[in-house]
Amino acid sequence: MEPTPADAAAGPASSPKAAARREAAHRIATLKTADRAQHSGKICKHLFDEPSVTAARCIMAFAPLADEPDITPLLTVLIGMGITVTVPEVNWAAGTMRAVAISSITEDLITELTHARLALRSPRPGLRAVPVELIDLVLVPGRAFDASGRRLGRGKGFYDRFLPALGSNVATIGVCFSVQMIERVPTDEHDRPVGAVVTELGLIAAQSA
Repeated sequence: MEPTPADAAAGPASSPKAAARREAAHRIATLKTADRAQHSGKICKHLFDEPSVTAARCIMAFAPLADEPDITPLLTVLIGMGITVTVPEVNWAAGTMRAVAISSITEDLITELTHARLALRSPRPGLRAVPVELIDLVLVPGRAFDASGRRLGRGKGFYDRFLPALGSNVATIGVCFSVQMIERVPTDEHDRPVGAVVTELGLIAAQSA
């Protein structure tokens, strides 16, 4: 998941970002359940074929929401390969998150109801925290991306605060369906781009803006 409450809570309703979030939600809603499952399988394959993924020693991933690509089959394979897989553990009060290691999708991720009444799969309490210095690659969810790696989140800035703490050699890959790719994502100065984006159509290296 991307650890934020509902999109509607983020920023003025008339802002360019709010409009882009509404458009992204509409585009995702046009995908049938079967199409999402098929696209998710292709995304998992593209990520597995990406050398930076299988060569990583420690990956920060995410537990997908129902409208996000389901990358959990890939995470299970990576765990089986001996790669340390982490997901965000969110501190809602502080507006921060940290990486915690999981060893099983079914046992280490639990569904909980947030204060925004949004059911999220979150890491169970007590999992081992992983320092950012050990992370080689981050799979980043988002509402929309563009070819320059600009990313539109759900509006609370968790990843914009987390990504700058990573080393300059850490790869970042946005993960989304192709319908979420737009011509230009509206951004602010604090927004952090990703180095590449993967959809069911393949991996797109971020182009210079």
